[in-house]
Amino acid sequence: MGISIRDSNGSDARTGSSTPADPARANSLADYARFLEKVRRDYDRAEAMYERAMEADPTNADNLADYARFLEKVRRDYDRAETMYERAIEADPNHADNLGNYARFLENVRRDYDRAETMYERAIKAHPTHADNLGNYARFLESARRDYDRAETMYERAIKAHPNHADNLRNYAWSLWIARRNSDRAEALYERAIKAHPTHADNLGNYAWFLLRTRRDYDRAEALYERAIEADPNDAHNLADYARFLEKVRRDHDRAEALYERAIEADPNDAHNLADYARFLENVRRDHDRAETIYERAIKAHPNHAHNLADYARFLENVRRDYDRAETMYERAIEADPNDARSTGSYARFLESARRDYDRAETMYERAIEAEPNHVDGLHNWFLWRTRRDYDRAEALYERTIKARLNHADNLGNYARFLHDVRRDYDRAEAMYERAIKADPDHADGLGNYARFLHDVRRDYDRAEAMYERAIKADPDHADGLGSYARFLEKIRRDYDRAEAMYERVIKAGPNDAHNLADYARFLEKIRRDYDRAEAMYERVIKAGPNDAHNLADYARFLEKIRRDYDRAEAMYERAIEADPNHGQ
Repeated sequence: MGISIRDSNGSDARTGSSTPADPARANSLADYARFLEKVRRDYDRAEAMYERAMEADPTNADNLADYARFLEKVRRDYDRAETMYERAIEADPNHADNLGNYARFLENVRRDYDRAETMYERAIKAHPTHADNLGNYARFLESARRDYDRAETMYERAIKAHPNHADNLRNYAWSLWIARRNSDRAEALYERAIKAHPTHADNLGNYAWFLLRTRRDYDRAEALYERAIEADPNDAHNLADYARFLEKVRRDHDRAEALYERAIEADPNDAHNLADYARFLENVRRDHDRAETIYERAIKAHPNHAHNLADYARFLENVRRDYDRAETMYERAIEADPNDARSTGSYARFLESARRDYDRAETMYERAIEAEPNHVDGLHNWFLWRTRRDYDRAEALYERTIKARLNHADNLGNYARFLHDVRRDYDRAEAMYERAIKADPDHADGLGNYARFLHDVRRDYDRAEAMYERAIKADPDHADGLGSYARFLEKIRRDYDRAEAMYERVIKAGPNDAHNLADYARFLEKIRRDYDRAEAMYERVIKAGPNDAHNLADYARFLEKIRRDYDRAEAMYERAIEADPNHGQ
């Protein structure tokens, strides 16, 4: 039963009659609204109480701001939330908490960075030593403005104002780690943050992530994840991060899935966690129907989340092969955040590989680089190299990316491949492969590519095999690595039993990888002379890659030479020529 709060004359506040503002009654109603929201999670009754509180005192800045936060976080009714924030500030123009919260709303929801910065500056002017606002403004300067010097100054002010403010210590540690690349100072601040608040779930989880990514201290990282979840068993962010750790590092997929499900139960509308679970279902469980359902939930939860839209687009492109829907999603991703390099780069790759629209692809690659000049992921380099054959521009871009990120294993490995395949500068290529592996000793792509280099160029088969084995240990389900090792065992070691076992693992890891399927089909045909299984595999190859001229031609040859089925062979030859009129010339 709901409460009935009466005024001094005994009239019921539920009547809605026009009476003078009653601050005491408004505060009681607002307190009850907060109780219903936070404790009971009875959002309908909570909203009714917030509205009664507004009616009891329409100019109570604290209550207006709390209702704004409720509308933002719970109802996701951003227009009404903004109206309430503005009413709160009109009621008290110098209320530092409300100015700071409205600034955060403008930054994160509206992405109106100019108005957000104005509000942050007003909030700090109203209260120059307000640690929360100083810390939030520092984070804004870092992430939105990329003004790392001003951000660091603001972090220093925030920590001086409150030396044991756990959130600011954590955020400053993150900034030192990511922006300044100062891992030692970052770790010292993480330690301070945890000492200041030993059961602060966010800080425990964040420090675990640092130890995982930078120190590669998996045991300490796991211990911190467990402490974080013990501190707050319903923290969706930490549950999902621990799930990712179990998935990627421990490869304990059952525990990982249980944690993903707990994370989503804790917060059914966390778009980031939903998308990560969708990727897990797609790539690990290969349950594409459930994956698509979760992708759709992620987008419903946050319709303008650029990364999730781009990931769903990639799923539609690579799994469903629904290029029209995929392109629609890529376009939505770019509309949601025109300056997001990852989404723009993914769309460029789609235009290049699926649409073969090289001019639009190049335009998108250039937009991606303009958006993030120092965080190029190598896609544009690859485009300039493989498609445009503009090797000088490609190399210049590789050198730029490595200068920007000296220890980025992907970029180092990609440049090594360029030096290997294009420049044929094998000594520099090997040096770059070794730098990539030093930067990330468990990087499956880097290990596998170096193994191929040792195999193809150095003819050092023992070292090559050792690298293949390290690559597979680093990622036992890495289809490219498994396929390369299978080919090595077949062609170099002539160990056909181990080769076949590896091909079987390849197919399980990547059931739709046309390249690996084709290699296994040829192995079954040429080595095992098991023509029935070979044909079944060729058919899977064509289904996985219906327009691959090379594979179509190989299947045509099989039908001609082995099956002597000339009609089907001719049909396949014609498909091969249609797919690539220059094939075989």
